[in-house]
Amino acid sequence: MRRPIDVPGPWQALLVVLGAVTVVAGSLGCASRTPAHSGDPLASSSSSGTDTLSAPAEIAPTPSEASEASEASEAVVLPLTAIIDHDDGKSRGVRILVQDRSAAPTEAFDRAAYLADPNRYTSQVVADRAWAIAQPGADVPFLEALGGTSLVAPTGAVIRLSARTQPHMPVTWTTLGHGEFAATGQASVSVAADAAGIASAVYRLTADVSGSALIQAGSPVCGNTLSYLIQVAPAAAGAR
Repeated sequence: MRRPIDVPGPWQALLVVLGAVTVVAGSLGCASRTPAHSGDPLASSSSSGTDTLSAPAEIAPTPSEASEASEASEAVVLPLTAIIDHDDGKSRGVRILVQDRSAAPTEAFDRAAYLADPNRYTSQVVADRAWAIAQPGADVPFLEALGGTSLVAPTGAVIRLSARTQPHMPVTWTTLGHGEFAATGQASVSVAADAAGIASAVYRLTADVSGSALIQAGSPVCGNTLSYLIQVAPAAAGAR
């Protein structure tokens, strides 16, 4: 029988500590090799030998990005001056030719009365309104054409004419040649603008238009007028 080795007191305490450290380290090693709980999806995938990547969390857009996206989705397509249809070119209304009335006196525009009843204003056909504009000044806006003011179109063309004035204010178009406006069947029409200040009138290039038609447009709250030139496209060769 082997005789026990006598270890001095201090050294005996040190051996006890080292033994405890060894036991703890062994326990941690076993734990690292032990499969995690089956309820943990990451642990399950690791134990099966398959690496599984979780989907990245969705990042909410910043307020500025959300605003830009909203503006893009709500972008408005402007109703530019353009040919939008075609018909037989026959006159539908009463034809009253209009002369240039730019020097003729007109009734002063009553903004308050107009806003109280816009339909009363726009239901009247008053050709002279196309020249009844505001006195130009630093604080007076310009009537802006949306799209071109000159185009070539065949007889029977239905043409949209567009302009921008102040929101909800009227614009009057008057043709100095032939042709007519679809809403009135006459040589003039007044249209109320929308909340963006955009107003559009539909002009018909009737068969009695020869060569070209000049159309004048004006708004009582703007300091300028617009002139649209509609030229009749030559008939195709062989056309009757």
